[in-house]
Amino acid sequence: RVPLDERGYRPGTFDGEAMAASGAAGEVDALVSVDAAGAVESVFVERTSGDVDLDNDVVRALQRGRARPPRTPVTGRVRVTVRSRDEGEN
Repeated sequence: RVPLDERGYRPGTFDGEAMAASGAAGEVDALVSVDAAGAVESVFVERTSGDVDLDNDVVRALQRGRARPPRTPVTGRVRVTVRSRDEGEN
């Protein structure tokens, strides 16, 4: 099996403005499965940020991700860290 990062996996975009405005911050650990064509098959949250809205935004962005197709499916872990605007300015 080919590790997810070697497949060139890139998540979809986040709505950073909305997240920053809401003050959302946290880390989400997720398991992402990618099919042989490079499309995301599933996203499973292994560790929540504790904020349901933030977790859902992260899952949606990971579901929109793509990877280069190596002709074999692959599964890998992804950690997403979201900092609030105030946190980033310190």
